[in-house]
Amino acid sequence: MITCGITKDIELIAYNHARFEDIHIEQIRVTEEVAQLKTTFTIHAAKEGKYSVLFEMLRTGENWTTDVVLKKGMNLVELPFDIEAPYRWWSNGLGNANLYKFNAVLHFGDELVEARQVQTGIRDIKLITQKDSIGESFYFSLNDVPVFAKGANFIPLKFFPGEATEDDYRKMILSCKDANINMLRIWGGGVYEEDIFYKLCDEYGIMVWQDFMFACAMYPADSAFVTTVIEEANQQTIRLRNHPCIALWCGNNENMEGWERWGWQQGLTNDQKFRIKRAYDDVFDRTLPKIVKQNTKIDYWESSPRFGRADKRSFTEGDSHYWGLWHDEEPFEGLLQKVPRFMSEYGMQSFPSDAVLKEMMVGDGFSFDNTGVAQHQKHNRGFKLMDKYMQYWYPKVSTDSLLFYSKMTQAVQAEGIGMGIEAHRRAMPNCMGTLYWQLNDVWPSFSWSGMDYKGNPKLLHHHLKTVYAPQLISCIVEKDELLIYWISDNYIKDETLHLSFSIYDTDQSALSNELDPGIIYQSPYKEVNLTQGSHIIHRISVKEILGKQSPMDKVIVVTLGNKFGSEKYQRKQKLVSKSNKYLLMP
Repeated sequence: MITCGITKDIELIAYNHARFEDIHIEQIRVTEEVAQLKTTFTIHAAKEGKYSVLFEMLRTGENWTTDVVLKKGMNLVELPFDIEAPYRWWSNGLGNANLYKFNAVLHFGDELVEARQVQTGIRDIKLITQKDSIGESFYFSLNDVPVFAKGANFIPLKFFPGEATEDDYRKMILSCKDANINMLRIWGGGVYEEDIFYKLCDEYGIMVWQDFMFACAMYPADSAFVTTVIEEANQQTIRLRNHPCIALWCGNNENMEGWERWGWQQGLTNDQKFRIKRAYDDVFDRTLPKIVKQNTKIDYWESSPRFGRADKRSFTEGDSHYWGLWHDEEPFEGLLQKVPRFMSEYGMQSFPSDAVLKEMMVGDGFSFDNTGVAQHQKHNRGFKLMDKYMQYWYPKVSTDSLLFYSKMTQAVQAEGIGMGIEAHRRAMPNCMGTLYWQLNDVWPSFSWSGMDYKGNPKLLHHHLKTVYAPQLISCIVEKDELLIYWISDNYIKDETLHLSFSIYDTDQSALSNELDPGIIYQSPYKEVNLTQGSHIIHRISVKEILGKQSPMDKVIVVTLGNKFGSEKYQRKQKLVSKSNKYLLMP
């Protein structure tokens, strides 16, 4: 329904002389010392004659002008200029998301014809794909700094997108900033988002991986269809190219994986297969990359993922959608072993908030067998799989108390996805990104989202503030050895602190942050040097700290502070992720 008819505002634009059709601020070269820029004004003139263009930086009042003779119709006017020692745009956690605002003014003689404001951020962003000892890198470089992407996949806020308000967008993007998210992927099965979405991402330092709107299908390449593709791609790349948040244009979501391994080729003749694949190549390997290169300086990536999870290369090059978890019913521990170069999709379902759950409970109320309730599943095995993972992680939890069971599905989701996030971050720089599926929900449902339909954060979203923190202490037991990692995204000055840790038994009463008073083990202080990246700062035999006791159901508290005992960093977590007892989380 939403693709039928006119869905956006309609304007009647009248002018006597000329108007700006587009203003593009192209960043030719950006360094710490200087930003070499060029503004291209696309001007439509109804009246031929001599015009002047003034471009003014609002921060300083500095301005640049040019006089031109415009012919009737479309004109391109270029105005190069430099900004010394620019305040560069940084992603969330790396620095300030500095923005520059400009006034563009068009005069015909002494008469003001039009004035328009335009905004951008000065930055240099690239996708780095280089052959290496593992396969091929996949990471984003921002102002020559490698960035570990921490984020999620974004779907439309509302089933009818026009119902989403500016307040809805602001609440969502601000919650992302507060959760230490620095990248959102706009999924190719959704919509090109509203201007306010990109404006807020600019303001809060959220990089955007932008899919073109092609997903999970093969597409034709006849001239009529390709004409619409060209028009759509031109409109969107031109519309969004001044936004510093745009980090990547991606051709499609899972089209190539579907073609290679979802059975789409069954029953087709060789000629049909050839023509369908040729159509794919025409759209995604020739048409779209050409338009991206023509209109922007942003990199293009053909398909997310490049290789399906059945292909070994999905873990050594390109980005990966790993759905062995959930769809293939593999345990969470698979996330510890199957770490790709960049994880752009993976997820676990949970119940929504109590408010949304009650909204869905009509008629006979909640029941796993209730037809009305089952219709809210986003997956036909949703309830079965949520319960299977629950029984694996917390076998003592039953469905007798609906709200408690609901809360515990969120606990499993938060702990399991958090375990994956930490595995990805520990593996940097070999792995340089983790985007879970999915940030938000488009309707009331049981789904993979970290925030439900009403924007209520689930436990996963709360947990992001810890596991996506710019500096993270991460503990893991591997081969009877406890490893304590220090992970730092930003280039802070190296520092030396004192490390200590304690081992406790978990509290068995309920969801709680309380610890039993008895300490099983208290480490001596150790001096450690903290640097950028991911490093093991301490390792010790589990037998040495626990004797014959199992690490299951134990909690570790790690502290980094100065020699006088003051704490600077602290982390409390389970010694082993999976547990028969309850989590330690708000």
